[in-house]
Amino acid sequence: MAWIKELDALRLVGIAAVVLLHATAAPVAGLPPTAPAWAVYWFLNRAVSFAAPFFFLISGLALTASHRERPLSCRRFWRHRFQSILPAYAVWTVVYLFYAARIEGRRWNTALSFLGELAGKLLTGRAFGHLYFCVVLLQLYLLFPYLLALLQRGRSWQGRLLTAALLLQVIWNVKTAGLNRAWASVFLGYGVYFVAGCVAALHLEVLTQVGRKRQAALAGLFVLLLAVVAVPQVSLALPAALRQLAVILYAVVAFWLFFVLSAGWAGRGWPSLNRAVFFIYLAHPLVLGWTGFLLASMGVERHLVLVGAKLVAGLVVPWLVYAGWQRLERRRPPLRYDARG
Repeated sequence: MAWIKELDALRLVGIAAVVLLHATAAPVAGLPPTAPAWAVYWFLNRAVSFAAPFFFLISGLALTASHRERPLSCRRFWRHRFQSILPAYAVWTVVYLFYAARIEGRRWNTALSFLGELAGKLLTGRAFGHLYFCVVLLQLYLLFPYLLALLQRGRSWQGRLLTAALLLQVIWNVKTAGLNRAWASVFLGYGVYFVAGCVAALHLEVLTQVGRKRQAALAGLFVLLLAVVAVPQVSLALPAALRQLAVILYAVVAFWLFFVLSAGWAGRGWPSLNRAVFFIYLAHPLVLGWTGFLLASMGVERHLVLVGAKLVAGLVVPWLVYAGWQRLERRRPPLRYDARG
């Protein structure tokens, strides 16, 4: 597969959006909706609602581009993909389980109760809010070989699968809104993004050409959808199903626009940050929490300062930790084995 350099830039946009989304969550939840600042933080929060969808779109596009022209061994694919996600997911689930217990001031009475809760959190991705992504991604990895086989049958199948994924996602998200958060860890709530990424990979050259020729129109559509999604007077007035459709369309249009725009600034010396994106995703809520605690202990209460500090710390601190760890790994001498056993 040829390297799709635009995806590196999109990963950067995606992870910055994820951190900003979570950094603005506190003022959105904490301020009264009548406060003037609330509308600003709501706008910022909803403006980056494409954060997680970007990564599902990237995954579908990259996987399809990689496997569309060569045989796909399900066992080998699953083994490789699960090995790339599961170890880190398991470790961070344990970390966040203890972190959440510390915040809530609770303990486990027995080792069995801890292991039971750990098993439940691993299955649902609910040890902390962002870990659902790993569980959904693993489900999509399981489905991908069969999905690719259907998509390669032609455009009619691609249209059917896109339509089915869209309808299922809208219905699922509307029906599960306000229910147990474990329902957010089911792939149906994000499937259209993954399928759209897969379909985009099959028509990437055409989509890129159309996007470049119609860049102004694409940007205009992005701004229009941004207003629909992020202006509270508009977004909150929409029926739930229409709001879901607007959010989906906004994420897809944003991805297409940023893909076209990133051709000019992709691949400009960001390899360490690109490799660190997954680590930043896993670690940033921990950094946001401790940053907020530190600033609160210093008497900092202005939401603007808190959001700015969290955004910077949530991106920079995990990156520095990851870069330092990688440097230590490179300096570590290779293991030497004694041939005599």
